[in-house]
Amino acid sequence: MTFWKLMQYESVKPVKQFGFTLIELMVVVAVIAILASIAFPAYQDSVRKSRRTEARDLLLSAA
Repeated sequence: MTFWKLMQYESVKPVKQFGFTLIELMVVVAVIAILASIAFPAYQDSVRKSRRTEARDLLLSAA
């Protein structure tokens, strides 16, 4: 095979790419940020309710 035929044959082969593009990673980060912004206030509210219940129980047991 001549050099030019070899180069032509090599350039036709499909190139396999692995990994993620920057756009895909940015979309995933944005989705995670949106989910976290929804979940975090709900978590804080749950912790607040738990602390109130614990404080109420302690006050009732002390009385």
